[in-house]
Amino acid sequence: VTGRLAGVAHQKLVALGVENQGHAVPPCLIWRFLYGATHARLPQMPSLGVYLQTLESAAHREALRLERHETGILIKEVNLGPGDSASELKPGDVLLQVGPYEVDNFSAVRFLGHRVPLSAVNDLWYIGDPVKLQVRRDGNTYEQD
Repeated sequence: VTGRLAGVAHQKLVALGVENQGHAVPPCLIWRFLYGATHARLPQMPSLGVYLQTLESAAHREALRLERHETGILIKEVNLGPGDSASELKPGDVLLQVGPYEVDNFSAVRFLGHRVPLSAVNDLWYIGDPVKLQVRRDGNTYEQD
């Protein structure tokens, strides 16, 4: 990146009853793209490749053998794309922590003093970065990379 304008993207949507529609790209996403470009990182956004379910029910958390003080989010399904290697995550696992961020029962984490969706901190990493996950499976806690 040379310090010059990287580009401007816009599109015209032609549809009945739709006009003057605008979209904005958040500055954090622009920063992520530019940082990645200057550090030879892939521009694609990472994904855990799972479908999640909130765990607001105390009875559900107890059935999953979570401790009273533990919070997390249930992995309902593992969704691998073509060419993806097998996942260590399994349906029925409870995701307790991603990197240093503890996941609450509503799929949120504390980040910079705010409660934000898990997907917000997921975007902090690039594809190929090692990220420790803490998972509860069958009453036992495991750490996975």
